[in-house]
Amino acid sequence: MPLLLYSIIVDILNINKYIINNKMVVYQNLPVLISSGGGGGGGSTVSNQDTAISINDTGSNGSINISTNNVIAMAVASNQLIGVNSTVPVRRLDINDINGNCLRLIYNEALGRSIRYTDFLIDSIGNLQISPIGGNIKIPSNTGSTGLYIGNTLITSTADQINTLSIGSYGVAEFNKALILNNNGNIQGINTISSNNINCNNITGTITTSNQPNITSIGNLSVVNAESVLIGRSDTKIKIYSNSGILYLQPYITESTGSASDLFIGNYNQTYNDSNRKFIIKSNGLVGIGTTSPNKSLEIFTSSGDCLRLTNNNNYTDLNILSDGSLNILNHCTYLNYTSNSSSVGYPLVLKRNINTPSIGVGTGLQFNINEVLYGQLTVTTESTIDQDGLLQFSLANNGTVTNVMQLNSFGTLRVQNLTELSDERSKENIFNMDTEILFNNIMCISIKKFNMKNDKSLCTGVIAQEIKKIMPDAVDIFEYNNIKDFHSIKTKEILYTLIGAFQHLVNELKLNNN
Repeated sequence: MPLLLYSIIVDILNINKYIINNKMVVYQNLPVLISSGGGGGGGSTVSNQDTAISINDTGSNGSINISTNNVIAMAVASNQLIGVNSTVPVRRLDINDINGNCLRLIYNEALGRSIRYTDFLIDSIGNLQISPIGGNIKIPSNTGSTGLYIGNTLITSTADQINTLSIGSYGVAEFNKALILNNNGNIQGINTISSNNINCNNITGTITTSNQPNITSIGNLSVVNAESVLIGRSDTKIKIYSNSGILYLQPYITESTGSASDLFIGNYNQTYNDSNRKFIIKSNGLVGIGTTSPNKSLEIFTSSGDCLRLTNNNNYTDLNILSDGSLNILNHCTYLNYTSNSSSVGYPLVLKRNINTPSIGVGTGLQFNINEVLYGQLTVTTESTIDQDGLLQFSLANNGTVTNVMQLNSFGTLRVQNLTELSDERSKENIFNMDTEILFNNIMCISIKKFNMKNDKSLCTGVIAQEIKKIMPDAVDIFEYNNIKDFHSIKTKEILYTLIGAFQHLVNELKLNNN
């Protein structure tokens, strides 16, 4: 310890009179024990029995400890941190108490009295408790830029504003208080709500008001004993009312009988023509989708022609309009074509006619018109209502009169007035003459049969395709038919032309014999 400080402490402890603030203070003479580690710096202690002041001088790391009852009550560390009942303070002032009763602030009281004070207490897990004897904690001011912060956020609400949360019970509206839902999400006791916009799922009870022009969204509106609900302005209105169990939605300009205006649905805050989402019901009853000027009962407009889709579960059919006005029917279904694994065929268009009593000739069909002039028909009619036989007919206009030109019956019989075959030389190549004798021999090898067809049990005369294949392979066509992968059929024109060659050979042989 420095010699000067050492001497001052000795003087203080040994005199019985000392001047403090120009006043004489009288001390009792106390026994003093002074010990020193030497003037070289090791520290000094001033003590009286179990009370001591200890100065630890270790050069640049000196500290001061004050002890009572042989326990360090205050410690001043070398870095000027002060600990009360703490020897290793980590803040400018550390206050430690075994019960957490750390700090009391007293207002203008004599020594030994605590009447007006505030206690700062710490619980066992480190929570701070502020206990003012007056019961209040005051923030001097809240100007909007100064006041109480939570974290880095300034609380800008005034005390009056915060007091609006002091409600009597949750879920009950109170004057000048905030609205807080109860456990069921309800609020009761609201007399009037005034708002530009109200969005809700359910409104129940009775709404008694003469004018609600700004209601924009209502989930469920229950109106008691109301004949109608009127929405809109004086120049255009929408009236919702019920008459004989039918709900009416009537847009109108005037209230004269029969008056009406267009009902239009479009994009928000866009004009009638600028909106790209258009749905309109004209005052004359015409409906337009994508257009504001429909010319038919229903008109659908798109710039791409993708007008209509009809859907059944995952299957759908699109009806598109091409740039030239043609109708394009596009199917998307689970099956589209005949396959070897299924006998089902997908049809882009199915025509049906519902009748109560079928009669011969009743069926369905297509008409083909150009500029409202009928040029042809394709019809499917009945030949027999008992056997449910069908008849396919092709009709074409001849000199303005539509006549039947071809029939295909349920037995597979094709009836035409004239049957021709394309045989222009310009469509052929590798042309050479056949040996008529070979053709004659082929004809003579054909066996004519008598048989019944399995589908209709009819008695027929003909040939067996498998036998013809051995004699004339070019006259047999093999394909998949009726679940038979290698179904055999006859090319009748091959038989016909072979027969002509055989006849020519026979004629030539007769001529030679006659000569």
